[in-house]
Amino acid sequence: MRIKKVLNVGVALKFVESKGVKLVGIGAEEIVDHNLKMILGMIWTLILRFQIQDISEEELSAKEALLLWYQKKTKGYKNVNVQDFHRSFQDGLAWCAVIHKHRPDLIDFDSLNPSDSMGNLKLAFEIADKHLDVPQILDPADIVDTAKPDERSIITYCSALYHVFAKGQQAEQAAKNLANALDIQMQIAALKDEYARRAKALLEWTHAASASLAERNFPNSVEGVQTKISEFKAWKKDEKAPKGNEKTEVEALFNNIQTKLRLNKRAAYVPPAGLHPSDIDSAWSSLGKAENDRGVALRQELRRQRYLASLVASFKLQAGSLSNWVAVKTKLLQSDTLGNTVDSVNAALRNLEAFHEDYSAQSSKLTVLADLSNKLAEGKSADADSVASELSSLQSSWDSLKPMYESRKAALEAQLEKLQAIQAMLVDFAKKALAFARFAEDSTQTLGEPVLVDSIEELAALETRLAEIADSVAQRQGDVADLESLASKLHDAGVEETTYSEYSIGDIKQHHSTVDAAVAERKKVLAAEHAKQLQNEELRKKWASEAAAFSEWCNGREAAIKDRSANPGSSEVELKATLTNIEAFRAELHSNQSKFDAISHLAQQLEDAEITENKHSTLTFENLKLQWDALFALQANSQKIIENEILLKAHSGVTDEQLAEFKSAFAHFDKDNSGHLNRLEFKSCLQSLGEELKDPEIEALMNEYGLLIEENGATTRQLPFNSFVAYMIKKHSNTDNAQAIVESFATIAGGKEFVTANDLRSVLPNDKVDYLLAHMPKHASVEDGYDYKSYAATLYA
Repeated sequence: MRIKKVLNVGVALKFVESKGVKLVGIGAEEIVDHNLKMILGMIWTLILRFQIQDISEEELSAKEALLLWYQKKTKGYKNVNVQDFHRSFQDGLAWCAVIHKHRPDLIDFDSLNPSDSMGNLKLAFEIADKHLDVPQILDPADIVDTAKPDERSIITYCSALYHVFAKGQQAEQAAKNLANALDIQMQIAALKDEYARRAKALLEWTHAASASLAERNFPNSVEGVQTKISEFKAWKKDEKAPKGNEKTEVEALFNNIQTKLRLNKRAAYVPPAGLHPSDIDSAWSSLGKAENDRGVALRQELRRQRYLASLVASFKLQAGSLSNWVAVKTKLLQSDTLGNTVDSVNAALRNLEAFHEDYSAQSSKLTVLADLSNKLAEGKSADADSVASELSSLQSSWDSLKPMYESRKAALEAQLEKLQAIQAMLVDFAKKALAFARFAEDSTQTLGEPVLVDSIEELAALETRLAEIADSVAQRQGDVADLESLASKLHDAGVEETTYSEYSIGDIKQHHSTVDAAVAERKKVLAAEHAKQLQNEELRKKWASEAAAFSEWCNGREAAIKDRSANPGSSEVELKATLTNIEAFRAELHSNQSKFDAISHLAQQLEDAEITENKHSTLTFENLKLQWDALFALQANSQKIIENEILLKAHSGVTDEQLAEFKSAFAHFDKDNSGHLNRLEFKSCLQSLGEELKDPEIEALMNEYGLLIEENGATTRQLPFNSFVAYMIKKHSNTDNAQAIVESFATIAGGKEFVTANDLRSVLPNDKVDYLLAHMPKHASVEDGYDYKSYAATLYA
């Protein structure tokens, strides 16, 4: 019977040896004969091989890696100081700390009593058995009641917990990878929301502004329209200009989104319908047209109001003159004096005849006044009603003259039977004096009209009219001489020239002097206006030329900045070169400040000259200032985007804390301070960082990252520090791609083809879980499952 037992045990031992386990000093006989010491040694060898060796192939290195792992996990916990695998675990706090580190929901560490070693150990073992599937292979009493607990037993239990939490660390790393990708996605989503919100608000303002600019209900006065023009200028400066900056910022935000999507391998952003930058440009162009149309409409309305004002002034001047004439004639016709001599009666009749002729001549002025009144009414002038009322009153006075004329004529004709004809000479004087006086008064009135012109062409018409009047004045010099001669003869005969005439020779000379002075003054006024219009025309041409050149320069700089920003490159070297170019643009803008200052000075000259129209150019100072400010905003936004991308390139995705952890672990296992790790040290170092790799994987990494080092006559492959850090950075940073995201989801899901809300909430913050559940499609075959593969595919272009 014993022989069969020995044979059976021998078969088992051969199988164990086939797995690479070296059994020294023990055979089947020792086991069959119940050699307890040898059996316990064999059990430890098996535990070392299958439970601990995957930490390291050598016991010393395994202990160090496991000890370092526990030291890192319990760092910062009060009353916990892991220095060995016996007394450091005797009070149970170290195991409670490790469990709390990974599962704080299972243990309230702060409530533990450091003096209650038995209670702490029981709590740790029970929780590990119930919630972590780690069997209770140790008895708390064996640990508490022993001066130095068995090191191998402690290591065995420590390794069991290590393996449980090492797998959990993989899920934690997967969650970190997924959280990083979600941070990028949520950041871009926030930028998209901001763009859509700002683009919508800008478009709504643009459409509303365009509609407001289309309104044409202008005030019915020069002052009111001038107020509207001032409000329009203020709107362009105080409201439109900031919106122009907003437009530039919204376009920069759109470009920033596209750049981030491209650099993070995401699909290009397509804004909601109607919110694309091209839609904004189109609306902005329509706004520019509406703005230009309103400016033209306001200028036209101002000219119209000024024209109506000139009509009112002309009406007042002519109506006053005619009203005075009517008043004088009314007094004349109402006179009771008929004359005591034939001469005086004839004089009165001839005077009345002269009145009738003058009456007919003056009637044309009523037609002129009626025409002015109609024009004011048609132009809806604010003075149209008062003018019509004044005209009606004048017309009534005018109509009353004829009956008075008829009455006086009848009386004089009756008196004429008694009197003889009045000297023809007096009549002749009266006629000629009256004709000259009318000519002089009309000419003086015309020459006194205000000069309202906006161009050389309009001024030329006034100059032509002045020349015509001046020629007429020169031609009538002979009429004055004739009247002077006639008056002299009348005086010689003892008769005053005013017997039949309302004008004396002195009045005629005064009229002649007045019209001569009016011609001279008119020439001065038109000459000054001519010089002013020439100067204004030169300013208009200068503005057209310099404004066009400045606008073209701004467009060129804008295109250059956009062209350089559109292709910044992908490497850090290319991005820094692009940043240098973009920064140079700002220096260039500052160096060309004089261009803008010159344009600003020229615009002020135009405003001082009250030049409101320019047929040579449609560019305004507000447009050019907006272009200039937009250049600085574009350069600043482009620079900020490139700087952000350089910053993004500079950070590999590995935190400073992680780098410090890598360096600390390397230094711990670099026992000889050589700056290199051999294969076993490298494996132990990775295990201390929670990385579990098989021997073939370790070998492949040593071949990829290691160097051949000659030491003590032998050549071995060793891993230098910089290569170790490079591997760890690559391991922890290359997680922002579809495959890495799928692997992270798979880890969190425990290898399932789908992930549940509970899976996600066990490792991710609630805000990220809520975001995922709102955007991830449901899995086709599981009711509460989500298809993470399809979702990951949509994240990357």
